[in-house]
Amino acid sequence: MKDFMKFTLASLVGIVLAVIVFAVLGIVSMVGMVASSDTETTVRENSVFALGLEGTLAERAQDNPFSRLLGSEGTEYGLNDILSSIRKAKEHEDIKGIYFCPNVFEAGHASLEEI
Repeated sequence: MKDFMKFTLASLVGIVLAVIVFAVLGIVSMVGMVASSDTETTVRENSVFALGLEGTLAERAQDNPFSRLLGSEGTEYGLNDILSSIRKAKEHEDIKGIYFCPNVFEAGHASLEEI
């Protein structure tokens, strides 16, 4: 009976330590992914804003941080985000033009008329 309790306690301690280690690694990796996605863009003089569209267009895109973990790399753009980017490029004095380069892009007719 003494050996049984010793092995049970050792297994329980091992499980708790493994959960703690995996939780810390998960939190560190999530913080790293969020921190690496926020980059600031510098614009040089006489630049052209290249708007590369590839994926699907929704009225409002929802950011899903778990899509990278699950392996779904499908890009979803929000119409409000695209229009906001175009307005910012229009108001920026160093940007002289906008270049649309759609690749495989799925959108409805009404959405494309808005752009």
